[in-house]
Amino acid sequence: RLDHRTSGALIFAFDSKICIHLQQLLNTGRKRYLCLVRGEWTRPESEILIDHPINMNGKRREAQTLFRVLSTQKQPRASLLIAEPKTGRNHQIRKHAYHIGHPIIGDTAHGDTTINRWW
Repeated sequence: RLDHRTSGALIFAFDSKICIHLQQLLNTGRKRYLCLVRGEWTRPESEILIDHPINMNGKRREAQTLFRVLSTQKQPRASLLIAEPKTGRNHQIRKHAYHIGHPIIGDTAHGDTTINRWW
């Protein structure tokens, strides 16, 4: 489902063989997302698993996201990460990115409005 404020890629298959193959790939459960986040990555490890519960409808649900650093820079302070959610909770990646102090640039709910305007 794509809402009017959602950005991303759409995948189309022009024949049924490719469609079946794409569905199998998407159903494997291994999804990775490229994230531009605020702040220079200063942690010694280049990979970190966030195991932090997320509130959903008043209930705390287990949630895990693996973040890998691709690049980081000092000016402007930003890092490029790959996020691989291990569970499928609503807004999981952006909540976990905010939790570790690196909100996703452009995220109006958990980001910084001043920084978002700059990008």
